[in-house]
Amino acid sequence: MKRKIILIFSIVLLVFSISFLVGQKVVSSRLNENNINSNVKKENKTNNEENENNEKVEENEKEEVENTKETDTEGKTDTKKNTSTEKNENVKDNSNTTITSSNKNSETNETKTETIEESEVLSTKYGVKFLNVKKFQVTTNSEGTVDKKLISTYKSMDKSGYNATANDLKKEAIDLVNSNWDKYNEVLNYVNTYRSEVGVSSLTLDRDLSIAATIRSLEMAYTDNMSHTRPNGKDCFTVLDELSISRGLAWGENVAAGYSSPKAVAEGWKTSPGHYANMIKSEYSKIGIGMAQLSGTKYGTYWAQLFVG
Repeated sequence: MKRKIILIFSIVLLVFSISFLVGQKVVSSRLNENNINSNVKKENKTNNEENENNEKVEENEKEEVENTKETDTEGKTDTKKNTSTEKNENVKDNSNTTITSSNKNSETNETKTETIEESEVLSTKYGVKFLNVKKFQVTTNSEGTVDKKLISTYKSMDKSGYNATANDLKKEAIDLVNSNWDKYNEVLNYVNTYRSEVGVSSLTLDRDLSIAATIRSLEMAYTDNMSHTRPNGKDCFTVLDELSISRGLAWGENVAAGYSSPKAVAEGWKTSPGHYANMIKSEYSKIGIGMAQLSGTKYGTYWAQLFVG
């Protein structure tokens, strides 16, 4: 009986052991299957992911290709735009060139032309500068190119520095009296003719008075100004005082400019009522006559008559 129990127990234990082993194997198999499935799933998942990634990569590559195409297309468009812009800029440049050319033509047609003078000091006397003046026509175009053409030359003077006194001019006046004495006598003859026409006694041509009158002519010539006022601002008769010439009881002065001969100046004075009245005034007994010629002045020749009585 005891053996039967042990045998049965042994059989049960064997069966249990076998069942246990079989169960372990099944579990192990299942686990392996699960692992396999899991791995398969993982692999599938991985493959899927890879496929998805590949698909994404392909899509990305596609997109990149498309983007590249678009970029290329845009690049070409940009290039075309740039090319177009460059062309436009070229056109613009050409347009500017044309406009500039047009402006040049316009400005060439409307060139700035002006007349300028250049002076060269030839000499200085009594503070007066004697000049040789060249007159130019200057044409300036739009590019700043200057075309300078000589038009003419003439003599002129800068009288702003004049500083002579009667004594400074006296020597030159004496020389002129000596060289012009015949002309002075011609003027005297016309004056005395006018006086005789109205029954007035003749005048005497006085040398010292003629020196004074010639100084007055020189003052007007060197200042290029016909006036009864002297360059120093004083009255014309002060020249008599400076040369110690008596004024007498009556005195007067006639001046003229631009007359080239004794006859012309005498007739010019006659046609002027005030000057004619001086020439025929009965209170006068002596006359001094002066003439000075100076190139570069407005009138060229300046005349003066001084009367005393």
